[in-house]
Amino acid sequence: MARGGSSKTSGSPALLPAPPLPRSPGTSGFVSLRPIKEFVRKLPLGHPLRIIVLSEPDEIDGDECFVKLTVWLRLLPEK
Repeated sequence: MARGGSSKTSGSPALLPAPPLPRSPGTSGFVSLRPIKEFVRKLPLGHPLRIIVLSEPDEIDGDECFVKLTVWLRLLPEK
């Protein structure tokens, strides 16, 4: 890499990591997936959303949950 964090081949600057999102004071920053797990248990056994969500721990970091929800919503069956 060249000075300044840019690649010699691309000429574009290196991306910096995003700062952490602010958290509400007094919260742990974790989200319970239990209600979502109850919902996906109603889906057919082989449904990808059911398999993915049930493989997650019961609680995950709030930021991680937000990212995963954007993907999980795309896997919801259309009615």
